[in-house]
Amino acid sequence: MIQLGTVVNSRYEIVEKIGTGGMSTVYKATDLKLSRFVAVKVLKDEFSYDEEFVKKFKVEAQAAASLSHSNIVNIYDVGNDGNHHYIVMEYLDGMTLKEYIKSHGSLTNEETMRIGACMASALDCAHNNHIIHRDIKPQNIMMTKDGRAKVTDFGIARVATGATIPATDMASGSVHYIPPEQAKSGYSNEQSDIYSLGITMYEMITGQVPFEADSAVAVALKQIHDDLPNIKDNNKEVDNNLEQIIRKATMKKSEQRYRSASQMLQDLRRANNFPDESFVSIDSIDVNAHTMVMDESQMRQIWDDSDEVAPLDSNSKRTAIIGGIVAAVVAVALLVSVLFNLFYDQIVPQKINVPDVVGLSLDEAGSVLGVLELSYQIEETRYDDAYPKDVIIDQFPEVSTEVAESTTIYVVVSQGKQLYMTPDVTGLTYKVAEELVKNSNLTAVIDRQYDNIVPVGSVIGQYPEASTQLEKGAEVTIIVSLGKEDRYVEVPDVRGLSFEEASSQLRIAGLTVGDGLTESYNDIIPEGSVIALTVVPGTEVKEGYVIDMTISLGKEIKEVTKTIIVNDILGPSESTVSLKVALVREDDTTEIVYEGLVGHEDFDPQILIPVTGLGRAVYEVYKDNVLEYKDNVVFTEENGQ
Repeated sequence: MIQLGTVVNSRYEIVEKIGTGGMSTVYKATDLKLSRFVAVKVLKDEFSYDEEFVKKFKVEAQAAASLSHSNIVNIYDVGNDGNHHYIVMEYLDGMTLKEYIKSHGSLTNEETMRIGACMASALDCAHNNHIIHRDIKPQNIMMTKDGRAKVTDFGIARVATGATIPATDMASGSVHYIPPEQAKSGYSNEQSDIYSLGITMYEMITGQVPFEADSAVAVALKQIHDDLPNIKDNNKEVDNNLEQIIRKATMKKSEQRYRSASQMLQDLRRANNFPDESFVSIDSIDVNAHTMVMDESQMRQIWDDSDEVAPLDSNSKRTAIIGGIVAAVVAVALLVSVLFNLFYDQIVPQKINVPDVVGLSLDEAGSVLGVLELSYQIEETRYDDAYPKDVIIDQFPEVSTEVAESTTIYVVVSQGKQLYMTPDVTGLTYKVAEELVKNSNLTAVIDRQYDNIVPVGSVIGQYPEASTQLEKGAEVTIIVSLGKEDRYVEVPDVRGLSFEEASSQLRIAGLTVGDGLTESYNDIIPEGSVIALTVVPGTEVKEGYVIDMTISLGKEIKEVTKTIIVNDILGPSESTVSLKVALVREDDTTEIVYEGLVGHEDFDPQILIPVTGLGRAVYEVYKDNVLEYKDNVVFTEENGQ
């Protein structure tokens, strides 16, 4: 454990302990190089000697450090000082989402959707960079004093799933938010993070976790088997769309959840903007599920539960069936024999082989059949990709079948290739547009383009245009907005400039000046000038990125202690007098620094009076309340005592 006051790696001075977890301890520290507060997460001693674990810790922390997002806690540095392995992060003055929920109770629909959108946006950034959090929970979300939500511990949670971490450590804080697949096998993917986000949002809107039990194992089993409790039972004011979003995110089967954090973010934004619109859909049927086969015991149970007459046992059924078949065969044979002998001529007319009319037009088929004294009748018409319109594509009876004269041949006639009309999808979200195109038996092709006006995920246009008739499976290109194209700018070096000048240059560069202004004494940088930025100058960041600054208070001036010397002021005939010494400072304030009766023995040889201050002052010596004399005192270290 690191002691307070320790300077880690000759740079980070530990100020106070601010938290502890299963793997690490978090300290507030001062970055001596940049004169700012940071959070230093130090790996606990029991893990520091596990080389494999430390290796994973470093790799994942460095990967997480590559993330740049307004809702992800920034990681500034990763390293070690001896056996102390640490991560230096952005210091946030606030509380965890868990503490926030405890202090506020259930949150409003608007706040739940806002915080949920922040978390989904952060996850989308991480997933796009192939980083899975694996431990999303309110304890890992920081709420700043200005209401911003920031996700922390990216990448670290991935390490925690290794065999190095005991199961009890993992279960104690995370089991209430663990997805079923992770609880069963340890496997997790992007949709596992979405499940944990859904559980976190359930807690936000209800003020409580959905699954409680006496042990971590019992909670994990509930995550695997139990349905999510009805949200409205705990909060009747929950928005219908928000309820559906949470339910979709927490489906037991990952394929029924949102496919990506981006999809969930879109629904949250839409729910916020269009609260009266119902649009959240949950896939309730697994189209890839295997056919369910009932065995004899299940069938017998159905029979037993039926109101009909119970089936015979096996022997009885076999006997009845065989007897029935024999009786039927005998009866039919006798009937056929009698009829055949009586009406041979009538029942055995001249036979005709049915010709092949498939591929012929109706007129051609009529001519061919007419010669053989046969006729045709259209049984049905249907679309067909192989045969043109009004051409026969099937017939009954089949070719070469022997039929009697005047038999009607039933034919199926082609309507030609079926054409499908392209729907109008402009202005819709791309998932809705994609579904409409799919339902129109066409193939949707997504083309993403930046657009300064159309919101992210909405359709800018389409090709071919709406109401165009296309063959089945033809491609319809849906042009989807990526929103305003991200532009990256270089952070200018404004250190040493005044706050106003620095702010102006940052804004000109396309950056946002943050409200997180801090002040610090500095022996070099003049008062009111910039000492440091939250981003190293020269770094490229996204346009509009928030930059906070540290402003100099100038050189810190410390008070100096001086000594006033009062010599014996008593006359030869005076044994005691009233002595008073007053200190008059530059701001015209007066301080009595000594007062009392004194005799010759008190001046042995002098009276020494220590005084502390800045600049210059005048001290006045009074004898029996009459000014005896006054002199100057200068509070500078150069003058000595």
